[in-house]
Amino acid sequence: MVTPIRALQAGAARIGTGELDQRIDVRTGDELEALGDQFNSMAAQLKESYAGLERKVEERTHELTESLERQTATGEILRVISSSPTDTQPVFDAILDSATRLCSARHGILFLYDHGAFRTVACRGLSPEAERVFREPVHDPADDGPGRMLAERRPIQIADVTDDIAYRQGDP
Repeated sequence: MVTPIRALQAGAARIGTGELDQRIDVRTGDELEALGDQFNSMAAQLKESYAGLERKVEERTHELTESLERQTATGEILRVISSSPTDTQPVFDAILDSATRLCSARHGILFLYDHGAFRTVACRGLSPEAERVFREPVHDPADDGPGRMLAERRPIQIADVTDDIAYRQGDP
């Protein structure tokens, strides 16, 4: 009788210190064995609950980190706007710098839609040849990035331009 009680006592103490993988093994065929099984069940539930909480904390930390990065980018852009009230180019450069950083992109193009055409106002990471191509105004964007931006009224990120349908069809 003393040995199973001591095993329960020691097992409960280990569970209490966070050792949730350990099992209490009492083979008495009575209430003490049932109590040991209950401790084991409780430890498994605690472990599952702990894993769920860790996952939620990790997700929330990721969300907060992204939010802070967006707020920092917004602050940087607002600082540039206030320091360049008459010159828009530094603002466009700051917007594209922030966008490429937030998207972890190596290349970026910022278009301005003006009088029925898209005009490139900033580029990052493009070869001189590609930049010359994209500096030409786009009047009929169809299904390429600028056209999708116009149709969807939101920024567009093309993860790999060589996989993009407009690129494969021969559009720049």
